[in-house]
Amino acid sequence: MMAKKPKRISMRIKSLLLFSGLCLTIIIIFAIESSLVDASDIAIVNYWQRHYIPLTAIALFVAGYALWEYRAHRKAEIASKRLEKIATTDMLTGAYNRHFLVDQVTGEIAEARRYGQKIGLLMLDIDHFKHINDQFGHVAGDQVLKDLVTRIQEQLREADTLARWGGEEFLVLLPHCTLDDTLGLAEKLRKLIADSAFPDMGSVQISIGASEYRPRETFIEWLNRTDQALYRAKSEGRNTVRAAD
Repeated sequence: MMAKKPKRISMRIKSLLLFSGLCLTIIIIFAIESSLVDASDIAIVNYWQRHYIPLTAIALFVAGYALWEYRAHRKAEIASKRLEKIATTDMLTGAYNRHFLVDQVTGEIAEARRYGQKIGLLMLDIDHFKHINDQFGHVAGDQVLKDLVTRIQEQLREADTLARWGGEEFLVLLPHCTLDDTLGLAEKLRKLIADSAFPDMGSVQISIGASEYRPRETFIEWLNRTDQALYRAKSEGRNTVRAAD
């Protein structure tokens, strides 16, 4: 996954820093004034005692304002993250959605064209998923999708992106991976899913198409090659992996 740009300092934090600086300036002025009144310790103590109430009020006001600003900022940050998750995540499976994947692919292709880095892509599909829905029901089918995403995600790196492309079809974007790397992961995932039973329905199998990005290739062209590899995996017996031409 591409690195996110650093967030700009919010207006609330800027206003808090400005207000805190103003109050600190007032306190410093009081301190300088007290030092100019008399150099004796007794005079300075008497001066601070006379200004104890206003200085304490300022300190309490700053602390209260800082706490209020912090809580407001946290609420806004939580709301922002919730909206971001809704905008980028498939709500059923928890995988990323199509829109987010396209953004990630666009960035990775730009990096590949500039620096020549390798990128792998997997397109995987659950075999006989309609049969699962017909025999066990759509609720059970939805649970299979969720469990599949969880099991695949556990095998991926932090830099990889798993996204639901549509229905029972998923894409996995693999930065810095050659075709051999991509095929190796595809076979690992295929075997993992086939060998581990799913609750209440036993064996579930997947077919996978694997490819490596070619220089100057558009995403649509790359996706079509990968889709054709998946089609061959399906037509040649399912529960298998095929590499794109």
